[in-house]
Formats: sequence, C-alpha cells, structure tokens
Amino acid sequence: MNYLRFAISIFIISLSTSCINSDVVIQNKNLDRATKTLDAIYSHYTVDNDVLLLRENYPYDEKWSRPYSFLWTYSGSIPALIALYESSKDTRYLDDPEGKILPGLDLYYDTTRLPNVYSSYLNSEPQSDRFFDDNLRLGMDFVDLYTLTQKPNYLDKAKAIWQFVETGVDSSQGKSVYWF
Repeated sequence: MNYLRFAISIFIISLSTSCINSDVVIQNKNLDRATKTLDAIYSHYTVDNDVLLLRENYPYDEKWSRPYSFLWTYSGSIPALIALYESSKDTRYLDDPEGKILPGLDLYYDTTRLPNVYSSYLNSEPQSDRFFDDNLRLGMDFVDLYTLTQKPNYLDKAKAIWQFVETGVDSSQGKSVYWF
C-alpha cells in the first residue's frame, strides 16, 4: 500500500472517530491529530511547484516513483478537507479546495477527449486512462462541496463527471457501470 493512501486513510479514520465520540476533549484531540496529519501530508508529499501537486511516496526516489501522484490519491485531499470542515465548522477548510487542490486538479482534467473529465494522471504526461470510479468519487466530492458552499462551479464539475459516467452505462446487466 503506498504511504500517501495509508496516511489519508488513517487521517479519515481518525476524523471519523472524532465525529462519533461525544466527548469534546477526545473530539478536539482527534481533530487536532487529523489537522496535523493533513499538514504532514502537505509538508512531506508536496512537489515543489507553483501549483500544489503531491507525490505518492515519501521519501521520494525518482528511480522507483513517478514524479506526481495519480488522480485517485491526489483527489483524496478533498474529502479530508470536507471532513475537517464538518468536524470543526472552520470555513478555511472550504477555502482550501479553491486555493490548494483545484488548481492542481485542473492539471488532470482531460480536454482532448469527449466528454471532458479527469484522467488518472497529469495531462502534461502521455495520455492516461479515465476511470469511472475515480471520477464518480470526485463527482460526489463536488456535490458535497456544492452542498456546503452553494458555489455553482462545484455542481457544474459534478454534472460534467456524470456525463462521462453515462458513457459507461451497460444495459445488458440492468443499467450498470463497470468498475474501471
């Protein structure tokens, strides 16, 4: 399991625990841990760049690792920020997607194929796959962001993703989408 996915998983589990527990002291302790975990992810996995991009491994070894994370790993920051906001009601976590995550996410947005949607890897690299599950998860994140902020650009992104997902509907099994 790559380290960034592991760290984000621990982060979300830690945050989930704080949401379930009614003890304010434990809740604040877990919220503090979750915040420190996200800060550590940004500190250790960020690629030195004008736009926030992440690596998948720490320490980074160019011999064995790609220079940037795949979409699935990178976009995992969005539900982390949503969970932090929902636990703390601190609106800075709703500002972070706009200022930190979305500019980097735009570098995964594939405008060379229709419908336009997010590719599994950066567009500056050779063309990569576009996965339904990665985009569906991201679409749900955009719906959550829209619900919390009422910013129409989030709903527009979710609708664009849905147009892509509809291209994968297969009626032979009762209108389903393959998991790839």
